[in-house]
Amino acid sequence: IMNITIDNNIIFMKQFNILFLAITILLLFYGCKSDDDGHQFITIVNKSDAKITVQKIHSSKISPADTLWVCGIPDFPIEVDSIRMFEPGNAVRGYSWEDNFKHIPFIQFLIFDAEVYDSIKDFSIPCSQTNYTIPVMYYYQLKLEDLERMNWEVIYDGN
Repeated sequence: IMNITIDNNIIFMKQFNILFLAITILLLFYGCKSDDDGHQFITIVNKSDAKITVQKIHSSKISPADTLWVCGIPDFPIEVDSIRMFEPGNAVRGYSWEDNFKHIPFIQFLIFDAEVYDSIKDFSIPCSQTNYTIPVMYYYQLKLEDLERMNWEVIYDGN
């Protein structure tokens, strides 16, 4: 009787190990996103002869008045001949830019001269008390189709 109990325990443990391995493999594949799930980055390339600063703005409604510097939105400096990659909202949850474009008409990138930007921006003043603007050198308002055509790469050349 003891031999039968030991044999049954060994069989049970082998079956349990196989089941555990199968579940682990399924979870690994479930957690991996395929390349067909959309784009994770929009790349801005600075091909101009000066360092730039970029603000990324996406909203369900952006008007021409929104092509101005916005206090409180992060800015991202990009050196000459460098790139900056921008992730979509909720990227940590696996969302792609295509997912974002289901809720926004376009993404907007405001381009500033970094030297001018840094000379005007006053980090000591709260946004509620800010009464200055920073001149925008160029702005992009890009739809999903634009980004697909551009292969998800925006090249700023200074012109």
